[in-house]
Amino acid sequence: MKKRITALLCAAVMLYGAALPAQADDFVLSTLGLEGSQQLDDKGMLEQAAVNWAHGKAGEPYYVYHFPTMFQDHTEEQAAFHYDAFNQLYVAVPQRNRAVFLLRSDLPQAEAMQQAAAIVRQFDPEYAGISLVNERGCEIYATDPDTVPAGKIMQALASAGLIEAFYTFGQTADYALLNHREYIMVYAPEITQEDAEPEPIDWTAVEAWVQAQHPECSFVCVKPEDTELVKTLGLYHDKTLAATFTGCLYAVIPPDTAAFAEQFAIAAELYEQFGIPADYSIDSTALMPAFGQNALTIPGDATVDGAVDVADAVLIARYVAEDKEAEITDFGVRNADADGSGKIGTEDVTAVLQIVAKKK
Repeated sequence: MKKRITALLCAAVMLYGAALPAQADDFVLSTLGLEGSQQLDDKGMLEQAAVNWAHGKAGEPYYVYHFPTMFQDHTEEQAAFHYDAFNQLYVAVPQRNRAVFLLRSDLPQAEAMQQAAAIVRQFDPEYAGISLVNERGCEIYATDPDTVPAGKIMQALASAGLIEAFYTFGQTADYALLNHREYIMVYAPEITQEDAEPEPIDWTAVEAWVQAQHPECSFVCVKPEDTELVKTLGLYHDKTLAATFTGCLYAVIPPDTAAFAEQFAIAAELYEQFGIPADYSIDSTALMPAFGQNALTIPGDATVDGAVDVADAVLIARYVAEDKEAEITDFGVRNADADGSGKIGTEDVTAVLQIVAKKK
């Protein structure tokens, strides 16, 4: 049996060949379960929203996601004069002090919560007890996550048949929901930061930069009496503009063919260059966290400890060799299909070794 397992591992290494180039094992939040979303690079433009509305801290990571929606799906009045509630940006801040597990929906809730709390306390004696984030979601909060063995807790909860998902520290996020108009590059003459005096902007320099860097865009001065332009840009009605601005608004208008992501990228460049933020409004903040990677279903994690390493390759090799002493859970069998082929074989050992090599 040992010879067969060794042969399988050797075959996997031969199939794998030379090690892949080393790559940084950077923290990357998944799409948070926000299907159809698109991650955007805001170059720091929405950091204030992350800090003020999503429990973020200055200088710490946050992520921006967009949901594309066609404006023609709504009435002309909605598209012309209001923020479109169906065109939204999510500003998500990973919470590194919080882990969340979801109890199985077919179990009695009260009993499952008691059993889960007892298991967690075996590894974290200071655990205060279950805190629900939704009907089935239970929170583990740790001042210092490095002192809490999340992988072992997950293994124990999964082995007890209590959970269907586990999101480790940093894989849940608080988020703010931002509404935006079709055109987001609309600016007041002066930019006002919180607790600061209005900061004048050299709009001549901005116009010159737009013409040089993005000649496909138009730079315009918008006055309240410019009814058609106001309508095109989706601004508020004329009286609001007239009462708020004595001069004009400035706008950068991309080509009609430009996708929102392209427009957002230009807005981020403008912020990076001149410190002028794009136009948006705060819709709401989340009452429940958004989720990232379910640690129970990581391809290649046959040991179900929340990581992919050589131990997974060994366990998969033992499983393929039909080693009856190899202990593997149902989640482990599912994760053992590391290459996504629908069957478990030597190729999956190879796939795990490739994943391990990328982390080095």
